[in-house]
Amino acid sequence: MSLPQADLQQEASFGAIGVTQSPRLLWVQKGKSGEINCNHDKGNLYFHMYWFRQQQGKPMELIVYTSTTSEPDFGSFDKNKFSATKKVAESGSFTVMNVESDDSALYFCAVSEHSGTVLLLCRTKTPVLMLLQLAGQEDSQHQLM
Repeated sequence: MSLPQADLQQEASFGAIGVTQSPRLLWVQKGKSGEINCNHDKGNLYFHMYWFRQQQGKPMELIVYTSTTSEPDFGSFDKNKFSATKKVAESGSFTVMNVESDDSALYFCAVSEHSGTVLLLCRTKTPVLMLLQLAGQEDSQHQLM
């Protein structure tokens, strides 16, 4: 895949409906961790945050639910592979640890006033594409980190 260098170096957030996610494109070296941030301007009643992943050719899946009032709920996902923090209503972060090739995917955050039972009412975010950086490519891609 070849992307213009200017696009790869952007640190700007982008989003819709008051929800932003950054960075827009995340290159992560194999074995390292990659962090994605999500912010919104919907107010402090939107204190529920959901992190989704969609791998190529697969349906979207919920990895973790976070809230300012409880510990993250990873369901069947491994807490040693993923972490999430949500200390304030307006923002949260999601980390994929020890990145492997299977982690290349689109990652989405969503926020809601309500719990998962009314997730359809939430505000969703344009995804972040996480790409695996192969060994030996560090020199040409190090500005992205």
